[in-house]
Amino acid sequence: MLCSQCESEIQDGMAQCEVCGALQPPDPKATYFERLGVPRTFNLDLDKLAKAHRALQRRFHPDRFVSRGERQRRLSLEHATALNDAYGTLRDPLRRAYYILKLRGLDLADETNQVRLNPMFLMEIMELREALDELKGSDTHVERGRIERDVAHRYEETLSSLSHGLDDENATLEPLAQRAMQLKYFKRILEDIHALEN
Repeated sequence: MLCSQCESEIQDGMAQCEVCGALQPPDPKATYFERLGVPRTFNLDLDKLAKAHRALQRRFHPDRFVSRGERQRRLSLEHATALNDAYGTLRDPLRRAYYILKLRGLDLADETNQVRLNPMFLMEIMELREALDELKGSDTHVERGRIERDVAHRYEETLSSLSHGLDDENATLEPLAQRAMQLKYFKRILEDIHALEN
């Protein structure tokens, strides 16, 4: 690949030319893990992830390219946007799980990939929602707290199980997709509980 500015030879995926320092377009094939320079694992160190994101944001910040011309400013903005997208996905456990499943060939956002959940689980979710609907008013905080603790515990158990499976390249995808969907339900209920408290 040639540098778009000085036409020096550069490696595929390089963000900047080593000769002239010109930014290159973001590599569309780079995974979010590669883009942020972190290991491809579900069990990410979130502090290291945040540090990597901040360092790369400083490196590609559009203010650093003000005097380098319109193309360089645009490319710096493209890099900054790509970094923010990657960071937003990887810092959130549910979005990270969906993304890893997508990298492994199962895109849960694709409507053709229907994940079948256990009917008992779905019934339990419906009962939790009904219990939450009944918890209106200030005198229900004890029961709301009990439900929140129970759901938070189930969320953490599901997250732990999911994390072990996602880091095992030989794990079957269907059970992992089911756990990811369960995690989504638990997260939504926790968000609903927090909305009731406000």
